[in-house]
Amino acid sequence: MAEEKGIVIETGEDFAIIKARRDKACEGCSQKSSCRPGEGDDMLIEADNPVNARVGDEVVFAVSTSASLKAGALLYLFPLASFIVGVLVGDRLGSTFGFGAERDAASAVFGLVFLAAAFLVVRITTRSASRARSYRPTIIRVVHHCP
Repeated sequence: MAEEKGIVIETGEDFAIIKARRDKACEGCSQKSSCRPGEGDDMLIEADNPVNARVGDEVVFAVSTSASLKAGALLYLFPLASFIVGVLVGDRLGSTFGFGAERDAASAVFGLVFLAAAFLVVRITTRSASRARSYRPTIIRVVHHCP
């Protein structure tokens, strides 16, 4: 689990909004969808709040490694695999229907169509996954209570 620190700026029934410092690791993070831009180098993160942190508390929150791996596979491997499958399908159909020199064009078109379909699937899946609790960061402890 990757752990980060932040300050709770808002709480709800079972969640908290945390203001945390954005670092270089954020750019490649698969959990970016649960973060919202803040001001400057800060970001706002919605996290589960099982420790009942209050506004102003400094907290440590964690992102599940398995959730990061699943999201990474969905965002990177699935589109790549879809593109390759599309190219192979286009090549097979091109040779089956005797397109000859146009077989390469059929491969390219099918590859791009499969890639576009993969991005559509990723977009739909990430929208529903961002609402799923298993992908949301969790506050694991309060470092400093605000009076």
